[in-house]
Amino acid sequence: MDAERKHFLPLEPQGIPLNYLPLNSDPTFHSYEIERIDMKLKKDRVNEGRLKQIEQEMLARVEEMARVMRDDLRKQILPTQVCGIAQNVLPLDQDTPFHDLEIAAIKAQKDGDSTKAQDLADALTKRAIDVAVKSQQEVRLQLGAPLGFTIDELELHRDKNYLQKEAELITLRSKAAMMSSVKANESQSIPASHNLHEAE
Repeated sequence: MDAERKHFLPLEPQGIPLNYLPLNSDPTFHSYEIERIDMKLKKDRVNEGRLKQIEQEMLARVEEMARVMRDDLRKQILPTQVCGIAQNVLPLDQDTPFHDLEIAAIKAQKDGDSTKAQDLADALTKRAIDVAVKSQQEVRLQLGAPLGFTIDELELHRDKNYLQKEAELITLRSKAAMMSSVKANESQSIPASHNLHEAE
């Protein structure tokens, strides 16, 4: 089964080595894989449309499992709030240094290298803080110079009310960006699903 998987599944979904994912123990993935194997054995009666659909479902499941593994690592390592901003709204997915550290941490955990895993956990926390600070700076740059005062002179980092509102704004922007991404993905998937039905 492992040899067959490499023909249509990525070797590193979300950057995580495929062999680190619990494919053999995942009932959803397993059911699709069994159906695919049964179909492949019936060479003269293969429904190509259904076969393609199964492989896409397996791919989607693999991507989901990789995301869950990544999210579990973040819950394990990072605080729920970073610089007062909810961890799950920070643009960590788009930050290449964070992503590289994250994959390295997952590999270290899977390989049983506890010392390296802890070092990477510390580095991930530091990088998450950097990402949070960058998000704050992006908001503050848009403020200009209120009444002629620079942002540094205002010492916004000491104002709890401001920090709360700033975090709310960052959260709203993050949710809006996620909604736009979901809608874009949905619009792209519609033609693909039509093609599958036509193939059947």
